[in-house]
Order: sequence, then structure tokens, then C-alpha cells
Amino acid sequence: MIRNMPFRGGMTLIALFFFVIIVQSVNAQRVCRKFTVYFDSGKASLNLSAQLRLDSLLQSWGKSEILAELEGHTDSVMGAEYNQALSAARVSSVHDYLAQNYASKITLREFARSENKPAADNGTNAGKARNRRVVIQFVVLENGNLKLKGDQNAEVSIPIADVGACGICESDLKVSYLSSDAEIAAAGIGMQTVDGGTLTTGGMISVSSGCDKPLKPVSVCFKYPIQNLGDGFGAWRTNQDGLWERMNDFEIRDDTMIV
Repeated sequence: MIRNMPFRGGMTLIALFFFVIIVQSVNAQRVCRKFTVYFDSGKASLNLSAQLRLDSLLQSWGKSEILAELEGHTDSVMGAEYNQALSAARVSSVHDYLAQNYASKITLREFARSENKPAADNGTNAGKARNRRVVIQFVVLENGNLKLKGDQNAEVSIPIADVGACGICESDLKVSYLSSDAEIAAAGIGMQTVDGGTLTTGGMISVSSGCDKPLKPVSVCFKYPIQNLGDGFGAWRTNQDGLWERMNDFEIRDDTMIV
């Protein structure tokens, strides 16, 4: 487990030396599912149809731990200030219904989008009806962590409590693998260590948020299968100054490295 790992500029890096892993690019949008409820014109209260749809969603969740991000939207009938408040009120209605009726652990995040992200043409009555909505994007968590998986059972676990103000399901939160010094140089990543040395890598994992808002330091847990572990193996991470420092807090268990 990496404790207080900073996302510098939306990215955290782990360098893995002298062994071979493969991790594909994965992102949170692929693991989030989407569900929508609709509202009457100018209303923020849940009509019967919306309540029945939310009941079916709650039933589908069973007893899972859920992260749900709620995005409120309006049509363009009224002005921007009115629609911003209306979209927030619609989100609050869905928030309260889910919080009051879901028996298991749920984390709810709210985003009021006003009329800025229409799903259909506001020039027609049918389009306006489709735009009066709250979109619920949700994902199952494990002990407060979002788990992203790659090839060969590689796994990254990220606590959702500290990832910042951007929507997790809407952002480009992803994990990718850089396999050589050339790829790392092309990505503009420096390899200088805290003691003035320069590293050569056998592979690097990057975690990027795609978020343009400041992110808190987070704890990230990497798990990946390993092959051909050499005597010179070492794992390094970047500090807040972008310099590399050696890591000691990892373990090898059942041919899997856990950082």
C-alpha cells in the first residue's frame, strides 16, 4: 500500500525495475453503469414513475457497497440561474430517496449540470422531456475502494474518498503501462532520483485522473503478477517534487507483487 501518494498534475507514477508485467489501459468509465430518471417540467419532486425506477435500481444493487454519482439536468425553458437551482434540487430529491431506502453502504456524490449537457434537442417537446433528468452513474466498491483491472489479473485499488472534486465515472481515471525508457521519455517523464542519479526502467505504471481540479494525496494499492524477478529488482515512486525515491513497502505473495 502506498500511503499519501500525491497525484502531481493528475498523475502518479510507479517504476518497476528488472521484471516483466503487462497492464493495459483501463479507466473508470468502463466499470461505471448508468441509470436515468426523468422529471416533470419545472419540478424537482419524484413522480411515481421515477420512484418505481429507483426502487428497481435499489433492488438490483442487493447488499453491495455502492458509489453513485448523481448528475442533475434541465431543459432550456428558463434562465441559467433558475435551471442551475432546479438541477441541484432534482439531484437532492434522488439523493434523499436513495439514502433513505438503501440499507447497505452507499456513497453519493452530487453534480448539478443545469441545461449545459442536453441529451436531446431542446427545440422539441420530446427533447425537453428527455433533458429533464438525473443521471445516476454507479459502481460497486470494496471497502471504499474503486478497483480497476488490467491484463493478467493486474489490479489497482483507489480510495474514492480522496480523489477530488471531479466525477469519478465521468473522468478519465485510468491506469496505463509504459514498457521502455523510450516510451517514458516520449511521455515527458523525468527519471532523476532524489540523490541525483538517473534510473533505467523495465516498466512503469501510471495512474492519471483526467481531472482539472486539485486532487488530495491518496493511497493506491497495486497488485500485479510478476515474471523473471531479477537480483537487481527495485520499486520506486515519485515524490511531490517529481523525483524518484526507492520504495520498501511492498511484498511478494503467490507470484503477485502488492504495492
